[in-house]
Amino acid sequence: ILRTPTVLDAAAEIARDPVLADLAEWATTVVKLPSVTKVDRLRSEIEDFKSEFLLFVSAVREVNLRVLGNDAFHTSHVSRDLGGGVLKIERPDGSGEEWIVENRMHRPSQEARAEVGEAVSRDQVKVTVAVPVRLGAAQRRGRFWAYFPLQDLTSASALFNAPWSVNDDRTTLLRNGYNREILQTVSAMFACVLPRLATSDDPATHLDYLPARGREELSFGDSLLCTHVPRMAREIALVPDATGALKHAMALRPLDFLVDVTVPETFHQAWALSPNTGDDVPHWRCYTTTQRIARLRQ
Repeated sequence: ILRTPTVLDAAAEIARDPVLADLAEWATTVVKLPSVTKVDRLRSEIEDFKSEFLLFVSAVREVNLRVLGNDAFHTSHVSRDLGGGVLKIERPDGSGEEWIVENRMHRPSQEARAEVGEAVSRDQVKVTVAVPVRLGAAQRRGRFWAYFPLQDLTSASALFNAPWSVNDDRTTLLRNGYNREILQTVSAMFACVLPRLATSDDPATHLDYLPARGREELSFGDSLLCTHVPRMAREIALVPDATGALKHAMALRPLDFLVDVTVPETFHQAWALSPNTGDDVPHWRCYTTTQRIARLRQ
């Protein structure tokens, strides 16, 4: 709520508003909107509240939303801390998933702070990367958040939350140096989370999460993730060898990608199991989809 505050007589307001009086008995903070319009839209936003909000506010574990009146409505969104930076989101419909959540304090440069002005500028800001432990169709494309979802999508399968510099409608990232610096920070965070997604059954599963350039740019943020993440990924042990152990890409001997031939994954598996093949080759799971093969080429 970006408005200049006005001091009110709290006791008088509570005396003439029974709903406010009920809230005042237990609530620490109450926000009242006396001149609200477009009530139907407000109700729709309450009903469609995104549970992923809880991934970015560590002090809140449950959100209860109620609409009073004849057509009453009540819903609850919960997050559970499973330890090790993993949170489980539980939605009102009973669905949910586990997320690896990484937080970091980002320090923008003086030049970046000057771009956004005093309203946004801070010495340091909290940024968060949330990655689903299991990648379903709903999480295949990631999104940028500013504590609420923005319109900007990304091919990286994660949520990127920060106090971004956004347009007046608060829907999309602005193309400025302030956001570019944050995008570099969250790219490094995302790359560092990727090894945690590998499993013994599929040590290459994290390759599915990597961003990839399409024919059209999904968003300004996506274009920079596509630039930064592959470069940063080369500096960490991210590619599984024949035994499933994650190694630096330069330590392995992949097939010659210059040969434009599609080789079935079973051939790769047989190649890896051959007595003449060492462990210094990518795991056959790296070749199960064209998307994974493209990630190796990066």
